[in-house]
Amino acid sequence: MQTDGYNKGFYNAYQQASDNVSQIGQIIMLYDGAINFIKQAKEAIIEKNYERRYNLINKAIAIITGLNSCLNFTDETNETAKALDDFYSMIDMRLLYVQCDDSLESCDKIIEDLRVMRNSWVDVEKQTLEASSKKGQYPDQEECNVYSKDTYETSGYDDSQVNTNILQKSDDVSAQPPQTELHITA
Repeated sequence: MQTDGYNKGFYNAYQQASDNVSQIGQIIMLYDGAINFIKQAKEAIIEKNYERRYNLINKAIAIITGLNSCLNFTDETNETAKALDDFYSMIDMRLLYVQCDDSLESCDKIIEDLRVMRNSWVDVEKQTLEASSKKGQYPDQEECNVYSKDTYETSGYDDSQVNTNILQKSDDVSAQPPQTELHITA
């Protein structure tokens, strides 16, 4: 059956990527995917192709929901996980608003927020790799599990370097979702 081979090809590609790309790298790729879907949704809004916009925004929402569902809430990671949970929830809500108002400006703001967070993950990956290379080793998949405390301990990344600051930029939360910022300092 052709469908089985087709699905097997995707599974093999996914398996190869998960074997060769760090978990932080996979997170960065997911951000890239969400940003790409939102860019395509902007094009669909311009074309007034509402079905395509709907499907693309739903794909971006699925990525954000997936990232959010993987957070690890423990005593050690609670502050960072809570900040990420708030960020993902805010992005999810704003994407739902785009489904209703077709705002290109809203899409641009969401893309910018995702880019800021994506770049923060790039910085975390660089710090993790630098710390590991100083030890004379490169992190394996378990050492790159950014959602668990022992990752930071085994990779040399210090969780205290993560400074979270969630800002409410609107007095009327129902009118506009809260803006969230996560600052990762070196």
